[in-house]
Amino acid sequence: MSIVFFGVFISTAFSKDRYPTQTQIQAQLDKITSDTAKISYLHNTAKQYQMELDTKEDKETISFMALKAMELSENTYSARYKYLALSLMQQSMITYQRYKKAQEYGLKILEFTKQVKDADLQAEMYNAVATGYFYSNDWKNYFFYQLKSLRLYESLGQEANVASAYSSLGKASYYTNEPKEGVIYIHKALTYYESVADNDKVADLCNDMGTLFMSQEGGTDSAEFYLNKSILYAKKGTSENLLTTPQFNLAGIYVGQKKYTQALELVESALKTAKNAENMNSFTLYSVGLSYVYTEMKKYKEAESVLQNALKDSQIEGTPYLKIQIYKALNELYTQTGDATHNVEILQKYIALRDSVFNEEKAEAVTQMKVEYDTEKKEQQIVVLEDRVHTRNWLIGISSLAGILALGLLWIYRRAFRLQKQLTQQQQQAFEQQEKTMKLEQQTLQAQKELAEQKSLTLQTEMESKQRELTAATMFIQQKNELLESLQQQIKEVSVSEVNQKQIHQISQTIRRNMNFDDDWDKIKIHFEGVHPDFFDKLSTTGLTDHELRHCAYIKMKFNPKEIASLLNIDVNSVRVSRYRIKKKLGLEAEQDLPDYIGSI
Repeated sequence: MSIVFFGVFISTAFSKDRYPTQTQIQAQLDKITSDTAKISYLHNTAKQYQMELDTKEDKETISFMALKAMELSENTYSARYKYLALSLMQQSMITYQRYKKAQEYGLKILEFTKQVKDADLQAEMYNAVATGYFYSNDWKNYFFYQLKSLRLYESLGQEANVASAYSSLGKASYYTNEPKEGVIYIHKALTYYESVADNDKVADLCNDMGTLFMSQEGGTDSAEFYLNKSILYAKKGTSENLLTTPQFNLAGIYVGQKKYTQALELVESALKTAKNAENMNSFTLYSVGLSYVYTEMKKYKEAESVLQNALKDSQIEGTPYLKIQIYKALNELYTQTGDATHNVEILQKYIALRDSVFNEEKAEAVTQMKVEYDTEKKEQQIVVLEDRVHTRNWLIGISSLAGILALGLLWIYRRAFRLQKQLTQQQQQAFEQQEKTMKLEQQTLQAQKELAEQKSLTLQTEMESKQRELTAATMFIQQKNELLESLQQQIKEVSVSEVNQKQIHQISQTIRRNMNFDDDWDKIKIHFEGVHPDFFDKLSTTGLTDHELRHCAYIKMKFNPKEIASLLNIDVNSVRVSRYRIKKKLGLEAEQDLPDYIGSI
């Protein structure tokens, strides 16, 4: 069984309470009269949501709030409220894992830092900019702006925000493979939260500290110390949910030490808490972890029972991605135990479910691209509106000045007044005609621009869809055939008797029907190079391992981090770490984007 325990870095705080729905948010907006107050409400509501969401409903709610805020910001010239709307758009892009687009909104926020003199607001803006760089793995710029935010918080004497910034820097150090620096940052944050007796924060940060030590050679003892401390403070805190992550991490250490009884107690406790809180992501993770402990103890029936019970749980229904994780764990268990019959059954369910998930994710990506298009269109309309207001104010100013001069000369030159009045009327008519002409030209240009953008978006969507379907089919064939080959080998080793000969023959027929393509990576690689010639040749001198070359191939085929994690059978956090190491071997600067570089090969 290839699943292993790993350090869960950020504690999973979950609750039975759902996030506000779009209907509830709209009802609250209807009660608020001021546009700026509405933007503030939307911004504060969005803070309740995690940056990375799993359910389609929650993602759509964030997009709904972001578009509302952008629309409301049209009516204000305040840098503060325009920033709040942009930060909501940035959060929306992060929830859909469009990290490059999130970074672009961070750069727009950066422009507003020059327009405000409020150091508190500037610090918040720099923190938002740093967030965009964090999710796009641009660590150089992330640290630059996060430290700018930190220095401002320090100058303002805001100890709580200083501690929060140090905590964020510590987490980032984990992804840059600098755990020693991370320990220093987390320790500074811990000092503050211990001084104010915030047990929940101390529990959370002690778990982070334990995870950092787990990533260091020889850090097991320190990791165990901090994870036990995290559990101790979580029991003193306000929520038992903070217990689960350090319990799961500590269980991983105990498995390595063959302390299976202690490991079982910890994972079962975490599993129970996740179940009661209806947090199915954690429930699935801990179920797989529990099955791994049983597998290490050679208790295969108990391992299978845990996974099958999790699969039957009513709360798993409607969450195909979680079911896929359980199918994968069962597949690995059956492969290890040589149960070919059940493995074929699980494989067929896995194939059908993965196809349906892929189609749903593709539709979701198209929907989000439309949200981006609508948002950019709205921003362009704001610019056109501001230009029109500026032109109108200029015309009014000229007309007013002409009127004042005419009144001042009335008592001296009555004849001159008549001439001036006629001239003013002619100018006004000329200005009105000019304004009509300008409006018509702007409308024509805007319509042409929107048409061109729509055509470009349609072509881009079609190209990405074709490329995604090609690469998804290729990678899926590889995964399916490797597994089928393994099952075929297992069947050959099964002792055939008259009783089970018919059953073995049926299994073999099922495998042959599913093996429609070549079943090894070399042939898949040839197919890939037919689409992307010389790709691997250009990377052959970089010192990348076979595993890292496959990672690069998935990036070239435009898989997102979650899909790559599934294909490589690793955690999403490990994808970020792997990308950082690939960038080092390729000699890329921190600010260079790895997907852009791979896409140019």
